[in-house]
Amino acid sequence: MRKSSLRFAAFLAAALLLAGQAFAAPAEDRVDTSRGETYARAWCAACHAVARGEKAEAFSTAPSFQSLSENPELTSIALHAYLQTPHKKMLNVILQPDEADEIVAYILSLKQK
Repeated sequence: MRKSSLRFAAFLAAALLLAGQAFAAPAEDRVDTSRGETYARAWCAACHAVARGEKAEAFSTAPSFQSLSENPELTSIALHAYLQTPHKKMLNVILQPDEADEIVAYILSLKQK
């Protein structure tokens, strides 16, 4: 094969791979919500009620994960953006993308059906 044919084949393979990812399941369908709960208990439970029906600490004004899950404006995209933005009231926890995916998936899994 000539170099141009090899380049075209590589381009075509990359394009097909990207097209397949565009139609892949959403991140929430590919993650482990139990790991998301574990991360939330480790990093978020000091301020947030993490589990369904759990109460926050008396001093905390942070919303429960249950209430976050029931807010229709807090989509997966919105929660990801919030977790990646520094806030005065939120601890400066730096999450890896997969950790954020799992925490967001866990929060959204609490939504009453």
